Amino acid sequence: ESECYEHADWAMRFGIYFHPDWYPGLSVTSSFVDFQAWLHSKGEHDCPTPCPSEVVTPSAPVEVSTTPQPDQGSSTTVLSPAASDSRFATVSQTTARIQVGGEVRFYVIGTSNVAWQTWPDQLHAMLRDLGYVVPSQAYTLTNLVHPSSGPICDNANEFAGLETPRIGKVGWASWGFAYDSKEDCTPAEFEGQPEIGQHGFREIAGHQVSCINSWACNPAGQGKGTLVSPSAVAEDVKAAHVVLLSNWINDSKQRWAQFKCYKSENVDFVDTADITVVNLRRLIQAIHSKNPETIVLIMALYPGSSGPFVIESSLALTAKINEKVRTLVNEPNTFFVDYTVPVGQDVFQTKHTGHFNCRGDKVMATKVLEVMFDAGVLARSLALPKGDDSARCLAETACQAMVGKSCCQRSASCYVDTQGLCKSYGPGAQ
Repeated sequence: ESECYEHADWAMRFGIYFHPDWYPGLSVTSSFVDFQAWLHSKGEHDCPTPCPSEVVTPSAPVEVSTTPQPDQGSSTTVLSPAASDSRFATVSQTTARIQVGGEVRFYVIGTSNVAWQTWPDQLHAMLRDLGYVVPSQAYTLTNLVHPSSGPICDNANEFAGLETPRIGKVGWASWGFAYDSKEDCTPAEFEGQPEIGQHGFREIAGHQVSCINSWACNPAGQGKGTLVSPSAVAEDVKAAHVVLLSNWINDSKQRWAQFKCYKSENVDFVDTADITVVNLRRLIQAIHSKNPETIVLIMALYPGSSGPFVIESSLALTAKINEKVRTLVNEPNTFFVDYTVPVGQDVFQTKHTGHFNCRGDKVMATKVLEVMFDAGVLARSLALPKGDDSARCLAETACQAMVGKSCCQRSASCYVDTQGLCKSYGPGAQ
C-alpha cells in the first residue's frame, strides 16, 4: 500500500477521533477520499488529488450512527462496527436487572489508571456491541471522556468516537474521594517537609494521612480541585446504574514517594489496605445514601511491573491487599472485580510505566462484564471459559489457530474482530 493510503486510512480510522484539531474541516463522518484530498491540500505523504469517481475501501470499515435517547432529550453519537450479530460468543440469562437493549449508565472514578488507560472505553464498546445502550450523560464532576494519554489500540476505531465520562485524578489516592471537607485536618510539624505539614493530617485506620491530594502529597501538584467530596459524587451518580471505583491504587504505592503522605511512617504494603477500606467504605455508603440500587464495582489492584511484564514475585503481595479490600463486598450492591494477566507477556505500557497497555485493559474490561453478568446485572455477556481453561486461554497467543470464540475473548493477546475472526491483539502504539 502507498504512503498516502496508509496515512489517509490512519487519519480516518484513528487520528480524527484522538486529534480532531489536526483535521480542520473534517469529521468522523468524512470519507476516505475527503482525508486523501485534505492530505493533498497540505502537500503531505505524496497524496495525489483523488479522482472524482474513486472509491477506496479502507481496512476495518465503520459506520457512524446517531441514536436518539428519549429520556435525555438529545442524541448520542456511537461508533458501530460493521459486524454481524454473530461476532461474539455470548451467554444469556432471563432474570437480570438490565435486559438486552436496555440502558447501562456507568460512571468511572479513578486516578491515572483511568486517565491513561483504555479499559473504560473498551468496556463501553463491549457493552454497545452486546446490544446495550450506553447513553450520553451530563455529569458535573467528570473531567475526561477519553484517555488524556496512553496507547492507541488495534481496535481503537471501535471506541475512539465514544464518550466515556470519568473522574481521572492523576496521582491521587483513596482519601481524595472520601471526605467532604478538610475541617478535620490538623496542621503538624513534619520534619523536612513543612509545606506538607501545614496542610494537615487526619487519622485513618490508625495512621496519619496527609490531607493533600496529589502524588507524593506535593502541595504544588494539587491543581484547582483539592478534593472530590463523596456527597458530591453521590449526587452526580444518583442516576447511574453502575459506578466503578479504581481510585485506591496509589494507596499501596507510597513507598516510591518516601511515605510523605503517611508522615514518613513506613506503612506495610498490606496494611495500606486498612486505609483503603475506610476510605472506600465512606464513598460507597455516600453513593448508596442517594441511590441504594446503584451497583458499585471495586476494581482490583494490579501486580507490579518491570517494563512491560508482570513481576511474578509481586503476585502474592498483591493478592493479600486485594483480599483485604474485597471485604467491602459486605456493603449492599457492592462487588469486587479481580483479574489476572499472563506472566511473561507484554501487558504494561512503556509510555506510562506501571499502567496496563491495551492487552491488560482488555482483560480488565472483560472481567467487569463477567462480574456484572454473574451478579445478575446484565442479561447478556461474553461467553468466557472457566477454571483451568480460563488460565490457559488468558495466556493463549496462537489467535488464528484458536478453536471457539470464548477462548479468544478471554485471551489478553487476541480479540474477536468485527468480522467475528480471532486476531492478534497488540499492546498498542505508544
